Amino acid sequence: MPRPIEPIPQPPSRVLIVRLSALGDVVHCLPAIAALRAHWPNTKFDAVTEELGRIVLEGHPEIDRLLVLQRKAWLRDLRRGRGLVRHGRAAVAFARELRAHRYDAIVDFQGNSRSFGIGLVARAPVRFTHHRSEVKESGAIGARSPAEPAGRGHRIDKNLHLVRALGWSGELSDVVPKHERSLVEETEARRARPVLVQPFVSRHGLFKQWPVESFVRLIRSLRERAIEVVLSCGPGEEEDARALVAACPPGVTISPPTPTAAEFAALLESARVFVAADTGPLHLAAHLGTPVVGLYGPKDPAVYAPRGERARILRSGIACSPCTLRRCSHAACMQLLPAERVTRAVLELCGVPTQTVPSR
Repeated sequence: MPRPIEPIPQPPSRVLIVRLSALGDVVHCLPAIAALRAHWPNTKFDAVTEELGRIVLEGHPEIDRLLVLQRKAWLRDLRRGRGLVRHGRAAVAFARELRAHRYDAIVDFQGNSRSFGIGLVARAPVRFTHHRSEVKESGAIGARSPAEPAGRGHRIDKNLHLVRALGWSGELSDVVPKHERSLVEETEARRARPVLVQPFVSRHGLFKQWPVESFVRLIRSLRERAIEVVLSCGPGEEEDARALVAACPPGVTISPPTPTAAEFAALLESARVFVAADTGPLHLAAHLGTPVVGLYGPKDPAVYAPRGERARILRSGIACSPCTLRRCSHAACMQLLPAERVTRAVLELCGVPTQTVPSR
């Protein structure tokens, strides 16, 4: 069973931060990582994440060393019956790299069997994670945790709750990204930029996808107001993106490929507004300071959505939403979100009058 976190007599010399996936979850850890740095300014912080988390943490000023676990690539190849020797060697090399430094502590924001395994390999004397009622599988075994659970709140607040248990006494406003201009001041500077629309979600999250027909209606409304629209799509989505463009008015283009994390981040930063369902890029765009319109249904926005004056979070509000399902046969919560509401939110962030848009 986990033990309560006790006062730490002196700051640790080196700490390992663990948050493996997914992209949005890693973004939600950033304020807590900044809080750790503020609390222990002279501590060295290493971090372990997976490939998607690299987009957020690579080159991050609060992280001294980043280790990327290629778990999904390993599993993908092993399921196909190939790469056993090669990936076995890679796993051994990763373990050696993880043990290259002696850690005084692990701060585990993941709290499941995978992060527990990372802790076993790292062999730190103490591991801190969330309250035992808020972790999964074997994540709480041998860990020290806050005396009380964080409660049902935003994931950012849950992560900060753990850091507060370690002694940090600041506020969220102390550690959230500070943007140089307000949204109002930035409107003119962004006016020449396109609205970036991401219509697709991962195959594991199809019940979070807004209907293609609704995206077409949104894009038509924006093009009627001479607003440039660019579609964002990932590998394997190009054909669907071309079909969507064919259903839209002239002038809609598809974004160029973004093979590196830096290029993808630059694409998000270049947008006037970014529109997407509850996906990792939505959270990354919000973190980068791009105004976002988030389309929510199954997930609770109070727990998962971006926050701040640059975010407009929309949901249909039907009785069964939000829910805890991983799959849904009808996804009515997304089907019933009107395109007119989304259009109004986008135009508002663009600084364009919305009087002519129906208020459904």
